[in-house]
Amino acid sequence: MESIPTEGTFVRNPRELLQIFNQIPKNYSALSSERKEKLSNPFDYLRCEQIGDSFELLQLLYSENFPGYSDLLRRNNTFLTGPRGCGKTTIFRNLSLKAQILGNKVGKIEDYKENYVGIYYHCNDLYFAFPYLSNISDEERKGIIHYFNLAILYEILDLLEISNNKQGFELDLHVMSELQEFISAYLPSYQTPPLGTNIIRHLMSMAGKEKQILRHWFEKRDGSQKPIFLPMDFIRNLCKLLRDCIPWMTNRPIYFFLDDYSLPNISKGIQETLHDFILFPSECSEYYFKLSTESVVSFYPYNSKGKLMEEGREYVVVDLGYFFSLRTGQVENFLLEVINNRLRNSDNIDKKYHDIREVLGSGHYNSYIQLALEIREKGAGGRVYYYGYDIITQLCSGDVAHILGLIKRIFELSEGPGNFTEAGGIDLPIGSRIQDQAVRETGSDFLNKIESIPKYGHDLRKIADAFGDVAHWYLKNRNSKNQEQLPPWQAFRIEIRDTPDLKDKHLEIYNELLHYGIFFRDIRGKSQRGAVAPRLYLRRLLIPTFLLTPSKRDNIGLNKDEFLQLLEDPEEFKKIMKKKKPRRKRLQPDEKQKRLHDPSDEENNNQIGIKEIGVGSKGD
Repeated sequence: MESIPTEGTFVRNPRELLQIFNQIPKNYSALSSERKEKLSNPFDYLRCEQIGDSFELLQLLYSENFPGYSDLLRRNNTFLTGPRGCGKTTIFRNLSLKAQILGNKVGKIEDYKENYVGIYYHCNDLYFAFPYLSNISDEERKGIIHYFNLAILYEILDLLEISNNKQGFELDLHVMSELQEFISAYLPSYQTPPLGTNIIRHLMSMAGKEKQILRHWFEKRDGSQKPIFLPMDFIRNLCKLLRDCIPWMTNRPIYFFLDDYSLPNISKGIQETLHDFILFPSECSEYYFKLSTESVVSFYPYNSKGKLMEEGREYVVVDLGYFFSLRTGQVENFLLEVINNRLRNSDNIDKKYHDIREVLGSGHYNSYIQLALEIREKGAGGRVYYYGYDIITQLCSGDVAHILGLIKRIFELSEGPGNFTEAGGIDLPIGSRIQDQAVRETGSDFLNKIESIPKYGHDLRKIADAFGDVAHWYLKNRNSKNQEQLPPWQAFRIEIRDTPDLKDKHLEIYNELLHYGIFFRDIRGKSQRGAVAPRLYLRRLLIPTFLLTPSKRDNIGLNKDEFLQLLEDPEEFKKIMKKKKPRRKRLQPDEKQKRLHDPSDEENNNQIGIKEIGVGSKGD
């Protein structure tokens, strides 16, 4: 600010200098509200973590119409699962009140329409604090609980500080006094700050310092003074205080969104320690934990005493992979909104290209049967093209980042995103050959990455290849028994008739298939014999790789021995499955002229009520 260092009324006037410092946040807020955040490229920030503290941009790229929204926000402890890139972090961050305030969605209490208070915490903080713990002692468990309590306290205080200057969210002196008295009761070393100090910031500084003291004690153990540990009911009592003292919290439950609560980063020892108290009923305090994890096998469902935390009792599961498998209208609308949000909020994309449906066009066929027949007719030497907005959204199993990456590849193959800056840069829709090339390359990349998975990567790749080969063989050689037309057998789903007892290596491989999203589990599936048995859906991104269709009409039924064979020896599995005799004759040429409507696709037509789509075999 100074042009001449020795001049200026503030140079020797601390009071005026303090006023200038105090004005800086207000000036920054005013500038931030005027500045419109934009992407320089629609495919920037494919990982939400890369956005950092650009909360306005976070809000612009977000859609709250994600499948499972209402289930996630029910008053239960909840695990949100889904493959990497499905948007769990984006969802959790945007559901927090802090993000909505800093993203200018909430400016005063009247703007906040949610019936809960959301507080976000990323579990990397736990991983960095305790990366090497094993065989945890009782004293170490107390230390983990102490650290977690302080971390949650810090996030609560951070929210109170950010919201305090918004109309209707202000905290009075009584609340400040109650907070300090509460903290003093648990941490006798707490010192009341000098008059005029920002009390919330002082409490935040204290919480941060106590976390560092705990980490130092864990690392050294050289006689340094042991902290006074906070108890397991600290969060419960703190939430009760907040809801009793703060008017805008009184009738709202508090949701703690714990992001990336996944093995192995958050170890079994840490998880079972936290399960001693975070999955317990909140009673009168009305707080709940929402935890995101990559799959149902990425969290450890036991507490430190070995008690099983039962689904439906201590927690519920919201599986984004399952919701995407239903293919409801909400799924299609969510994908459309996520993609178009990026196109609309990019500096270098002309408004002509703001609707991905116009950019990609639609597929040539109106039914999956047509696509299946085309695959049969083309044989090994022909080419079937997968293209169009309809088919590309059908390839999403919840892995939104992969679909964005696929569209990015389409843009790049169309001579680069730079041609989308002017209305006449690209002819629409983009050609079918370009789209098909991008689709197949993306599927191949995913298969190649599977092989790099530690320990079982090659096994997982062989299993995916074996199932895809068998499913393609069924389509080529067997007919569905669901219709008089006897259309080709279309399946990318396994249905296990007898639940196998998986152990040791088999269990590890099965868990890895789910963990890395090669298959998605539908535990609500029914076997042909009526018993509850898992259905496994192949990742939709691999459908074009194995020349299949997205139809859910049929399945590959396996008994427990066949399923174990798939896990143990995929090559032998292929031989066994291909020896099975077809149950139905092949369609004759004149039969192929019958109408190609697909009314018996149970889940697509009965549950969704939308017409099936296919893809064309023609060129541009």
